[in-house]
Amino acid sequence: MAGVSLTLLLTLLDDAFFLPEWCACVRRLAPDEVLVVDGGSTDGGPESLEAQDLPNLRLLRRPMQEIDWHYSRQLNFAATHARGDWVLLLDADEILWPPRRRLLTAALADAGRVVSFWLARFHLWPDERTRLDCDPRFDPQPRLWRREAGIVWVRKAHNQQTLRGRIVGWEHPQAQLLAEPVLLHRKELAPRPLRLARHRRWRTHWGLASAAAGLPIPEALPEEFGPTRPLPADVANWRARLMRGSARERRHAAP
Repeated sequence: MAGVSLTLLLTLLDDAFFLPEWCACVRRLAPDEVLVVDGGSTDGGPESLEAQDLPNLRLLRRPMQEIDWHYSRQLNFAATHARGDWVLLLDADEILWPPRRRLLTAALADAGRVVSFWLARFHLWPDERTRLDCDPRFDPQPRLWRREAGIVWVRKAHNQQTLRGRIVGWEHPQAQLLAEPVLLHRKELAPRPLRLARHRRWRTHWGLASAAAGLPIPEALPEEFGPTRPLPADVANWRARLMRGSARERRHAAP
């Protein structure tokens, strides 16, 4: 990235199942640094990452128990160790689509006063046919931010960015939506035992904080989140073709 360096950030915790596709995305994106902060995984995730031989990988370990499972503290800790001019947060069960660095290059080169970007996020659901949510779900938190801007993450769950004490929301003059690429979140693609284990962990460590934030975690593992749109049977490369159309729709709908 000419003149602008990028750190890709992952906060890892028992997500080894998702890492092969995540690593494939990262290789295509080719960031200047891949910074992984492990919160105490017991499923071999950190070792799996090291075996992938990702270029520019740095692995740090900080057990979540030490910070009372306060996820924003983990993000702030990770951000202080990033070396890139910009930091991109990409969870283990997400991939960037399309993973083309030139799309980020153009946005960051023309950022001006913008210090944080949103990326639209789609939730992918499987059944007898793969389906995509009817509408793009905008992530409530920016995912790409300028490292030296003074961004601070707050809240134990459903984290928010703040800049000089002000939430970096839609009305913030230094925040902006990127039409593409988008985040693809693979919500229910993991085996059910893994999903149940993650749900129990969320309820145990983030249940009260999620409720206080107005987004309570349901008692039972959700199996469905409302209507979805079936994909056409003749779509060979459904991700590429569908994402291109959705990007055009978002550009018209962006605030």
